[in-house]
Amino acid sequence: MTALKRHLHHWHPYRQRLLRGWRWWQQQLLLLCPAWLCQRLISGQQPGYLLINGQHYELLSDPDALEQPITVIEPDTAPLPQALRQQLERFDPLVILIPDTLVLRAPVQLPATAAQHIDRVIAHQLPQLTPFAPDQVYVSHQPLPCEPDTLRLELQLVPKALVDTQLAQLRHWGLNCDTLRPLSMAHCPGYTLLPPPPVSRRPLRQLNRLLLAGNLALLITLIALPLWQKQQQISALETERNRLRANAEAVLQTRQQLDQLTQVQQQLQQKRDQPGRHLPALASLSTQLPDSAWLNQLEWQKNGITLQGEADNASALISQLDKATTFSRVEFGTPVTRNPNNGKERFSINLQFNREATP
Repeated sequence: MTALKRHLHHWHPYRQRLLRGWRWWQQQLLLLCPAWLCQRLISGQQPGYLLINGQHYELLSDPDALEQPITVIEPDTAPLPQALRQQLERFDPLVILIPDTLVLRAPVQLPATAAQHIDRVIAHQLPQLTPFAPDQVYVSHQPLPCEPDTLRLELQLVPKALVDTQLAQLRHWGLNCDTLRPLSMAHCPGYTLLPPPPVSRRPLRQLNRLLLAGNLALLITLIALPLWQKQQQISALETERNRLRANAEAVLQTRQQLDQLTQVQQQLQQKRDQPGRHLPALASLSTQLPDSAWLNQLEWQKNGITLQGEADNASALISQLDKATTFSRVEFGTPVTRNPNNGKERFSINLQFNREATP
């Protein structure tokens, strides 16, 4: 018995889909029939009405008798009692009603040729007639008297944000929510604000699409596999090329370093082969510099010397060094500043060698 219940519970969603599809087709057929035929066709059915009233739901057998609901369902009722579920399933159809205060109405006039594609035309005109986009509202329409060459309609729309929560609650309870009407249009057969439910595809069509998808997948695989193999080979060759390039660059870098070291070694050898070349310049500096001056940096350059240090009188130092025959030109490299700690003048002096006096 338990297995049978599980089996029936497994097929319950499919049964609900079939019922929703049948009711939608039934409503569409009723729209094509005259009023007297609609009344005769639905005379054997007992419709029920579930009014969304604020935060609760009122089950009605007659929408004109709002003061006498059959029962009131609170939103926190979970799960739905079995007796109440059976009572709701006896109604066919179960119409969801909303107060007219939630429904926006807008008249629209269109060419008579728009009747063939009225839903597309309404979806296109909706942002111009209302402040809502088509995906923000549930919309339907009712015809109005008009001239033969025109089409006058009254659009009825309700924002989805106002009813989606309640509809989701009803679907969670397993109730059919395919018919949504304003309270004033409760007795309009075939009318609903909700879009039609999706029609389930035929198994054969699904099988054909699956076979087509499988064939396409095989064709793509046959085309893509050789390309993928070629790409893998190209990637392997590029990896090997990059490795060889890195090795070659490392060899070239090592060779450049070796050349630089060789050049430095040659320069050092040349310097070592010229002993005592700068001794006259150093002797001249030691002779001309007074005892009150001291150096903190001596930079030897190709054509001269740069001295940095402190002295009591930097200008007098320039005159003193200018007397040396070893140097052809003596001048300040930077402005003279004073050391606040000892009162001495900081200097930077450039001395250019006298080529005739320097060996």
